[in-house]
Amino acid sequence: MRPARTAEPSIRLPLGWFALLVAVRVVLVAAQPFLAARVPEWGWANNDGYDAIAVHWVETGVYSLERGEPTAIRLPLYPALIAVAVRVAGSAHSWVVMGLQAALSIWTGCLLFRMAAGLFGRRTGLIAFALFLVHPQVNHFVIRCATETLFTFLAVGLAHEAIQFLRDRHPRHLLGAAAALGLSLLTRQTLLPLAWAGVLALLGWSFGDRRKIGRRLGWTAAAAATVLLLLAPWLARNWVRSGGEWVLQTWVGQPLCQGAYVTRHLDDFFSGRKTLTELDQACLAENRLLERRLSRTLPAGTSGIAREVASDRFFRARARQLAARSPLDRARGTLRNLLWAPVLQMTWRSTRILMLWNWPLLAFGLWGAAVCAWKTPRKLGEASPAWLLFGYLLFAHAAAWPQARYVLPGLVPFLVFSALGLNGVLAWLGARAGRKPAR
Repeated sequence: MRPARTAEPSIRLPLGWFALLVAVRVVLVAAQPFLAARVPEWGWANNDGYDAIAVHWVETGVYSLERGEPTAIRLPLYPALIAVAVRVAGSAHSWVVMGLQAALSIWTGCLLFRMAAGLFGRRTGLIAFALFLVHPQVNHFVIRCATETLFTFLAVGLAHEAIQFLRDRHPRHLLGAAAALGLSLLTRQTLLPLAWAGVLALLGWSFGDRRKIGRRLGWTAAAAATVLLLLAPWLARNWVRSGGEWVLQTWVGQPLCQGAYVTRHLDDFFSGRKTLTELDQACLAENRLLERRLSRTLPAGTSGIAREVASDRFFRARARQLAARSPLDRARGTLRNLLWAPVLQMTWRSTRILMLWNWPLLAFGLWGAAVCAWKTPRKLGEASPAWLLFGYLLFAHAAAWPQARYVLPGLVPFLVFSALGLNGVLAWLGARAGRKPAR
């Protein structure tokens, strides 16, 4: 017997709001050459190799950063999106990718509205949608060659489907959440610990009711199989290319080193002596020297991906050494980073802009979550995927690499609570204004 549906009917986004989001994203794409001319760091060529991998993949059939040399240094979903654009548009593919990213951002906004409106009502949904529409970092990454827009879409999709499953227990939402999670792990491997935690939670839920244990275990197995089937081709390819290593991505150790190095020298940024870009580049230069030394110790004929695996292990160990201070010092650094990670960018100028946006959004969000916990704790439980995702990304990056762009995919689903808190404040102000005597 199918469980009873408890979720409210779908609430439609007003056409005018949808058209406004489409217009903003289209204008952004059209303005990209002008914006990149003013800020060269925003140019399409300024990326982490995704474009080069996609072009090589189309032209040679080899997934490679250096032409003809297989790599696992970048996960394949975003390069695959670019490769499709290369097939369609050739040298003009950047315009197609930005168009696709604009479409993904529009879809993300619609999912966010549905999620917030379904939980807390249409007004809260519209406020969340408006916050998403004008958020500077959300808009910024639509026109960048970076994974943020795609990963944010998948994070919001994961939260949306998981919330729907908690509300109506329909297996299609569980499979939808599993598909979003599996695709996210082909974009960034950040959510891998959440995947394991999700399996444990589903197993606990399965054994929680003996009468339904068989059906629930079947759903759990189907969700796990969905994730594994999405990852299997990539994992199998890397296992063969690396000589027998199960590899999801070989670009983990070096970013951890960069995060540990930046955290140790963050006072240089706060004092204005160095930008985060300068700290990051100093660590990268040191890492390149160490990588060249490491490569000379590897046996001749070691495959490219096997070399990347060895390098990744070396830099994971080095990251632990860089962070090897007293537990109290690490705790203090993490607590400081919890405050700064949602706003910290590569320069003070861009950091100050986010300070004006993200800190108030977090304050409203914490207030909204507190009010929800007090008045409607059931809703807080239903919305747990949104605040758990944000909390996990915030704590993980506060401990590893405190930078706002990495927290953004968790902040966007957390906007449901920011909108709830802001809606409450606006209602309170409206009520006070209505009680004022006329003059």
